[in-house]
Amino acid sequence: MTDKKRVNLNERLYITKSQLEEQEREFILKRHIERYSLARQFAEGITLDFGCGGGYGSYLMALNPDVSKLYGYDKDLHSLDFAKEQYKWDSLEYVYDTEAIGNIDTLVAIEVVEHIKDKSVIPIVAKKHNVKKVVISYPTKKTTHYNDKHFYDFERWQLEQMFGEYKLVDSFNLWHESELLVFVRRDLVGRNI
Repeated sequence: MTDKKRVNLNERLYITKSQLEEQEREFILKRHIERYSLARQFAEGITLDFGCGGGYGSYLMALNPDVSKLYGYDKDLHSLDFAKEQYKWDSLEYVYDTEAIGNIDTLVAIEVVEHIKDKSVIPIVAKKHNVKKVVISYPTKKTTHYNDKHFYDFERWQLEQMFGEYKLVDSFNLWHESELLVFVRRDLVGRNI
């Protein structure tokens, strides 16, 4: 074969199915870690990671020196066991129930709200624990048609309505696939919390 007839491998990308699947997995992991990395700058004081799953996000936020105590909460015991084994830190505790936790300064829920059938759960927890700040992310694209674990396809106004006792003070569009919202309790807006 002459040089002119050779396929230019720089012009086309050849990737196996397994390589593609691994890259997609890495891409998804990176995006989740980036969401928590963004959220942790808003975490302070006593923080609750609501729906912490395997604990990597709780650990990242616990590293923030503004966080005095971080509770990673999840209803799945297997996830909590994994988190306890993998992500230990002095100020980090994983819990199956939030009953024993007193007041909370920051509640973080990354890609969780769409998984909960009862929309009032997170606002009730926020009210019960006198939460000052809520940091929440959700998919901005339709996901319920392909993810049977998602009950809702939220729009921003619906979350603003859901957290009516809070004022939206900041928002971040993340790659046109999700949005991170920062809410502060209305009676605290403008105060240094």
